[in-house]
Amino acid sequence: MDAPAASTQVPLLVAEQVRVTFGNFTAVRDVNLTLRGGELLGLIGPNGAGKTTLLRALAGIQPLARVIDGFVIHGATGQALRTDLKTPAFRLFSELEVVQNALDLPDRDYLRTWEVAGAAHADRDLIDALDAVLERDLPQFAGNEACDKPPMSRIPARMVQHAAYDSMKVWIEKGKQPPGAPKIQVSPAPSEGERRVIARDTNGNALGGIRLAQFAVPVATDTGENSGGQFCNIYGSHVPFDQMKLDRLYPSHAAYVAAVEKITESNLKAGFITKEDAEQTVREAQQSKIGKGQ
Repeated sequence: MDAPAASTQVPLLVAEQVRVTFGNFTAVRDVNLTLRGGELLGLIGPNGAGKTTLLRALAGIQPLARVIDGFVIHGATGQALRTDLKTPAFRLFSELEVVQNALDLPDRDYLRTWEVAGAAHADRDLIDALDAVLERDLPQFAGNEACDKPPMSRIPARMVQHAAYDSMKVWIEKGKQPPGAPKIQVSPAPSEGERRVIARDTNGNALGGIRLAQFAVPVATDTGENSGGQFCNIYGSHVPFDQMKLDRLYPSHAAYVAAVEKITESNLKAGFITKEDAEQTVREAQQSKIGKGQ
């Protein structure tokens, strides 16, 4: 297969040897990147890698050059966000970001925050992909860590992220603001320096937020919180319901699928998922064994 042709657009942004330090600590070390018109650039890295710090450094030139059309930020809980830029910014929060959020910023003309109930900071599909790379290159780091709860929330937050990208494109091109979204319900932190506490139902699932069908029609307790190993906090947790509970909740397969279809249609209409992901959600429900007593 031929490699994709390189863009012939003149670069809008060229960053060379970008370094950000805080005292003796280097948060960003010698980063080089080029951004051309029409390109979508993603920054991928583990917690604490310096992704947000790099974005903030690059944003320093935004008032002068306006080279970036919009920002989609996965996280950014404690960082101050500029209010003087007329550049759309989207923040996507898992449950981890919700409890860590020190700046509870309201939506405004150029800022939207969507919070996904049950979601972990690292989507299951992302971890599966990373594990494949680690097994190949760094096998000593591959596999799940020993976490206090069974790891890996199964809530596909990537579906909401897909919708956020679509909304951002419309926001940039037509000036149409994305819809606001309900917040995950939280209680204030018990004391200074502690995290806020998410309100949960009798199953242990969060109240409020964007509720994908995989969460709103539950087959497990899925959270974005965990502890134990170094990365357990970004994995979240997943504890499946036992068969007796599933039979009680969904006396038939048709009842389960109908519930999934209803929630999915509502999320599609609200703009929280794309048509393609809505179809995938319903298809997976139809192919499942939920409601069949198996």
